[in-house]
Amino acid sequence: MTSTRIEKERRQVTIAFSDLSGYTALSEKVDPEDVMEIMKRIFDGITEIVVKHSGEVIKSIGDAVMIIFGFPIAHEDDPVRAIMAAMEINSFVENLHLEFQPIVNRPLSMHTGINTGLVVTGEIEFEKGKVNLAGDTVNIASRLTDMALASEIIVGKETRHQTERH
Repeated sequence: MTSTRIEKERRQVTIAFSDLSGYTALSEKVDPEDVMEIMKRIFDGITEIVVKHSGEVIKSIGDAVMIIFGFPIAHEDDPVRAIMAAMEINSFVENLHLEFQPIVNRPLSMHTGINTGLVVTGEIEFEKGKVNLAGDTVNIASRLTDMALASEIIVGKETRHQTERH
């Protein structure tokens, strides 16, 4: 994670939310220590993938992760980077099924929503987990995640527009 403290700023960013599909059912059938181990492996892998694509994991709670591309450092292709990371995350989690098959006894998969647009940042300190973002971009990314089915990535209008040529 970036060790940066940033004050309020208006920025064009790409936000991604990714959730483990079927988390509630998993939690009901699998020992909590095993669930914790599975989620740690998932979040560690996601963080590695996101950093490789120049993004930042904003937070991870339960079965969900919130990711930002374009902050603190913006790239012209941040929406593309977000989609590539989401595709790699899906593949990574699906492959974990082989390792956790005896415990889980069902496929593991993520579902993701990605949206690009303007946000206003509040106080940001990634290393302390302090991230305040405001703007409809975040809300839409969250809603897109809720609409996505297992292994599906749904992107917002601006993300689609900026990635069409790719």
